[in-house]
Amino acid sequence: MQQSLADLLGTVPAPATHAAHVLELPPLRASHQTVRMFALSILNAAGYRESLLRRILLDALPSAVECLLYHYAYGKPVERVEVKDVTDPIGDFTAEQCEARALRLLEVARQLRARQSGGEGEPQ
Repeated sequence: MQQSLADLLGTVPAPATHAAHVLELPPLRASHQTVRMFALSILNAAGYRESLLRRILLDALPSAVECLLYHYAYGKPVERVEVKDVTDPIGDFTAEQCEARALRLLEVARQLRARQSGGEGEPQ
């Protein structure tokens, strides 16, 4: 015998007028029912889909409820940003490479200073 959602949760069954919307779960004991399996059973139930469509059409479904069920059923999308350091490891530079980098930075700094002071080129 399959358990209804009301039986699994230990709640009072829905009135007879709403009996068509009682969700039937696979024949598992409550202790073996995982959150993922529970969410999948809800999302795959014909009654839920009918109810979902009705609530969507009536604009009465809290979006957070449906979103949470999908997260439990299929997994929450990863929310992370990967930052990759592409700078040169300056500690591994030779003395010549460090000097060349310093000279290039000095040249760029002088060009910036010239632009800020309104000049076209490098100051003499």
